[in-house]
Amino acid sequence: MSGMSEGQKTEYFRRSYTAVEELWLMKVEERMGFN
Repeated sequence: MSGMSEGQKTEYFRRSYTAVEELWLMKVEERMGFN
């Protein structure tokens, strides 16, 4: 990541966080039966 600008790093981490959050939400919905 050393070749990335601060803006690119920010966007990378934002997208990573969003992906993890969505996967977590899908698993919670699956477990709780909110399909």
